[in-house]
Amino acid sequence: MRAVTNTVVPIAAPSALPEDLRSWLPAERVLALATDAANRITQGPAFPKARFEQFDASMTLTLVGYCYATDRLSSEDVEEAASNEGVIRGTLGFPDAQSIRKFRRAYRPWMLQCLIYILTKAVTEPAEMGLVPVRSGTSADIVGWSSRKIQRATLMDVADAD
Repeated sequence: MRAVTNTVVPIAAPSALPEDLRSWLPAERVLALATDAANRITQGPAFPKARFEQFDASMTLTLVGYCYATDRLSSEDVEEAASNEGVIRGTLGFPDAQSIRKFRRAYRPWMLQCLIYILTKAVTEPAEMGLVPVRSGTSADIVGWSSRKIQRATLMDVADAD
């Protein structure tokens, strides 16, 4: 465990939820879930429309949601994935690491919603398709997993700045 401003952040996930959702789903499906989540969130009435204008907010939320769900957490790793990973290369724009940091700060609550949506769908889809569910995760597990991703990303960016 690491202590960060009086908050203890567990480094390892306490449940059977994977750090990288590509161990459960193909990368294309994880991207589709991130895209669906971002579209739903950015079209909602509570979403602030003009906070981050350098890049399209929906596309940036998709990119960050996909990368966090696949365990690329530092802003540099997200930047590198946007320009080099086949499934997302060129389709979501090329925000730099500093822009990704600013986005995370401005949109943290919506990033959390995005990750919760992605993991909830990853857990529940087999049952929705009539298949025997082989994945598990309670609502608390899902929220904890999502919160830890954002906390770890923040820690990585703080460490990179030192």
